[in-house]
Amino acid sequence: MSDIDRKLPRVRERTRPSRPEHEEKVGYCCPPKSGQFKKGRSGNPKGRPRRDSRDKTFGEVLYEKMYDKITIVTEAGKRQVTIRDGIAMKMLQKAMSGDIKAIKMLRGITSQLEEDEVKRNRNRDPNLTLVQNLVLEMLTGDPDKP
Repeated sequence: MSDIDRKLPRVRERTRPSRPEHEEKVGYCCPPKSGQFKKGRSGNPKGRPRRDSRDKTFGEVLYEKMYDKITIVTEAGKRQVTIRDGIAMKMLQKAMSGDIKAIKMLRGITSQLEEDEVKRNRNRDPNLTLVQNLVLEMLTGDPDKP
C-alpha cells in the first residue's frame, strides 16, 4: 500500500435496505397512491361553480340602480326622474351656479360626447336618412372603422 492510500479514510458504500414491492414510499411530496388522482379522471370533476345571478359586480349593480326612479322637487312641483337624470340635473345646476369642478367635469363630458358624435357621423352619407344610415352601418360592420 502506498502512503496516499493510508492517509485517506475508507469510503464505505451505503446500501439501502430493500423494500418489499408492495410497500410504497410515503412522506413529503409523496402522497399515498390511494390519495392520488386516478388516471383519466379530473381532480375537480364538478368544475368551478358558476357565478350566482345574485353575485353581481359593483358596476352591474350601479348601472341597474341608475335607472331607478326618484322624486325631486322643483319650482314646478314634484317630479319623478331616474337617478341618472337627477345627477345630470344637479351637475348642470352646480355648473350654472359657478362651481368650477362641475364646469370642468361637464366640459370634459361634452367634449367626449362631441368626439363620439363626430366618429359616428364620419361614415354617414348626408343624402340618406338617419334610419338608412343606421341600416347601412349594421350591414357593413363597425362605423368607427374606415
